[in-house]
Amino acid sequence: MSKGDHIYVVSALRHLANLTTGANTWWCVASDTHPGRYAVLYLKAKGIAVVAQVTSEPDNAPGFCATYGMLAANVTILAKLLSPISAKQLRDHPILKKLPALGRNFQGTSFGLEEPFLSELLELVSLPRLH
Repeated sequence: MSKGDHIYVVSALRHLANLTTGANTWWCVASDTHPGRYAVLYLKAKGIAVVAQVTSEPDNAPGFCATYGMLAANVTILAKLLSPISAKQLRDHPILKKLPALGRNFQGTSFGLEEPFLSELLELVSLPRLH
């Protein structure tokens, strides 16, 4: 069971597209997400494009996120990748090839991100684990 770290499958980066690493913004998150947890964005047909850290408790205010059955939370962009990490690259990785989201071809909205997958993803994008 996820401890609040997730991979979110998105068709577009929306307002994140024009932001850079270090920017503070918001994103739609699962209800079990808490401050300090990671939100990894997998851009459909591209790959892992953004790693963010949740900085606030999720808010269930009606709006954009509610249409996806999610909550809005403040996040800080830790990494925005110019070249997303593709599904093929993940399949070629000795540990990440067993990532449950990959096994389901990223068919879904949100996937819990457990160890050792979280640490391996963070290492792949050159980020230290913060929690």
